[in-house]
Amino acid sequence: RADGANAVHHRYNPDGSYGGNNLIQRSLTLAADANSFTSTLAVQILDLNGTVVSEVCPTEVGVRMNL
Repeated sequence: RADGANAVHHRYNPDGSYGGNNLIQRSLTLAADANSFTSTLAVQILDLNGTVVSEVCPTEVGVRMNL
């Protein structure tokens, strides 16, 4: 099963002033047995003017814990 989510993360500088946004797009795939998932992200880091200053593409993996 595949799904996705988008988010905007507002960044602030150490002095409390507004620093810009991070735009996050996430694609998540749940395994057929629902016990694990994989995810890829596309993150754009924007300055105060909305200009992309950096991009990163992290990945995630997760496994269900049985306690």
